[in-house]
Amino acid sequence: MVAPISRGPALFASGGLLSPDPGLIIWTVLTFLALVLLLSRTAWKPIIKGLDRRENAIRNSLEEAEKSRQEALSLIEEQKDALGKARDEAQDIIERGKAQAGTMRDEIVAKAQTEAEQTLDAARREIEVQIGQAREELRREVVDLSVEVASKVIGRSLSDEDHKRMAGDFLREMKGH
Repeated sequence: MVAPISRGPALFASGGLLSPDPGLIIWTVLTFLALVLLLSRTAWKPIIKGLDRRENAIRNSLEEAEKSRQEALSLIEEQKDALGKARDEAQDIIERGKAQAGTMRDEIVAKAQTEAEQTLDAARREIEVQIGQAREELRREVVDLSVEVASKVIGRSLSDEDHKRMAGDFLREMKGH
């Protein structure tokens, strides 16, 4: 046969662990109240002060963080304004540069036109001088050819003085035309 399993001492039996003992309950409550009173006078005030300081530090940190955020937003706005102004100034500089470049271009073109006209005038004067020299050379050639033709036609009976006189008359006639 099997022996019954013993369950050990009865928990709620008289004198057991969980049996209510009025003396023990009173002493436990009195000890607890004494401990609460002792802690309230010695430990709770510093603990509560510490918690209050911690709460204030957190609150101050949050306020400072909010102030910093507001300052950062303000600085961002200032930077946006400064950037906008810088862009406007850059655009103004570009516009002034374009206007100045246009003015310089007009001056350069006018100067180039003036120089071209001066060069053209100088070339025309040179051409006129060359034409005058060519005409003079042509007159001399015509006179020499005329004298040569005339002497062949007349048959060499003219003297050198006659040739010079005839050439001079011919040149005077040519200058008159």
